[in-house]
Amino acid sequence: MARFDGNQRRDFGCLRRRGWRVRKPTLVRGEEGVIRITKGYSRDHRPDLNQAVLQLVCERQAGIPILMQALDGNNSDKASFREMAQAHTGQMRSGFGVEILVADSALYTAGTLKGLEGIGWVTRVPETLELACAVIRDVAPDLMADPSQTAYRGVCTDYAGVRQRWVVVYSPEARRRALKTVGKRCLKQSTDELGRFGKLYGQDFACEADACKALAAFEKNLKMTCVTDAHIQAEPRFSSKGRPAQGRGSDFFVYRIGGGMTTLL
Repeated sequence: MARFDGNQRRDFGCLRRRGWRVRKPTLVRGEEGVIRITKGYSRDHRPDLNQAVLQLVCERQAGIPILMQALDGNNSDKASFREMAQAHTGQMRSGFGVEILVADSALYTAGTLKGLEGIGWVTRVPETLELACAVIRDVAPDLMADPSQTAYRGVCTDYAGVRQRWVVVYSPEARRRALKTVGKRCLKQSTDELGRFGKLYGQDFACEADACKALAAFEKNLKMTCVTDAHIQAEPRFSSKGRPAQGRGSDFFVYRIGGGMTTLL
């Protein structure tokens, strides 16, 4: 975040996005300034519905919008935040007295930060950023020395050429939520891998080499499980329908993968 004196009163602006859903959209293409109502990322977890997006900058006390922009339903928040920063930073500061802009992690891109010169900002650094992951790895052991206590650490950096201060926070509540989320994802992943092995288990292969190749490719992509007691079994097949005569030999063989699955949890 940009540096500012916490003892002084500051006017904050909060950058938000809201989507509203439309069941029967009318799409007009190729016209400048037309808002396209279409499917896009839904914060209400309803990607099946058409929507438009309203981007707002609200003042801090009553939440009254001071800037507003309607956008396409599939508009990228990172792109629109960057355009807003480039076009309206001066207006927010001189016209409305906004000195600090608060927004979610979509604000944190190199291009957007460079456009916020002259105004302070507070946002969350996305953990998809390699530098953020490195910082978390460095300070995590100290912050989690006592897992039952909340702890934080300030770190200075100049990402994108902008001098800023990061605050890395650890809390027991966030840890419990993260463990619960990880548990659900691991269960989903292991269930998916078990289902894929079931399909592979019932597949016929023309030769033993093909079966071995398919098994190796399957095992290469496993993350939460592993195959145990893997083996290739030859099974006889007959060309004609019905029950074969007693003592008749098979016409050909198919090869199937056998074995079990074990979770790594």
